Amino acid sequence: MSDEFYTESGELKKARNIESQEDYALNKYEKLKTIQIKPYDIYNRQEQIKNIQLFKNYKDLFTDINKLLKKKALSDNETKIINDAYEAMKKRDRFIRRNKCKRINSIEFDNMIIEKEEKWNRVIKEVIQNNEILKKYYKFCIADAVFWNERTTAMVQNILNKSKNERTVAVLAGAEHRPELFMLLKLKEKANDIKILEYWEYLEKVRNLTPASTL
Repeated sequence: MSDEFYTESGELKKARNIESQEDYALNKYEKLKTIQIKPYDIYNRQEQIKNIQLFKNYKDLFTDINKLLKKKALSDNETKIINDAYEAMKKRDRFIRRNKCKRINSIEFDNMIIEKEEKWNRVIKEVIQNNEILKKYYKFCIADAVFWNERTTAMVQNILNKSKNERTVAVLAGAEHRPELFMLLKLKEKANDIKILEYWEYLEKVRNLTPASTL
């Protein structure tokens, strides 16, 4: 959740004036008085995004890539690497459209995200880094990767810190964050004396513990 929604001390801001998925979710869960909402994203997320000009750089990068593809100014190998990455992105998007977000929490979708990241990393290392026109974006791509990794590490630690002494914690994250967050939290189980479950594993556990007459 962006720092547009809470103070540095972690208190939620009541007066929000933007419409987004985060805003929609926050408004929804705030109505459930039995749930305590605790943001765990890094506090200066928006500032970091602004510092590396994330949206502008990606827009310009993809514009230049598509121009080169249209002009057929890339080698066969470069074209294949880029098209493989584009297809992985389209595969992810098709999955979301067809399932209307109902199967985002799944190993199948996790694998799509991992595949997309692997193929995009090939674009960065084998095309952007070496192409005369695109290499001006290489520094940005590395900065974005560093920001993503540092942010993910901080998010994991924030989740652990804010879930201490809590019996049950539900972690809500963007789809792109899901595979890595889950993996890193699983690695922290033993050291933090916690049990990390997929939501369907938790639901199955609850069903098994609930008397049939109350279902």
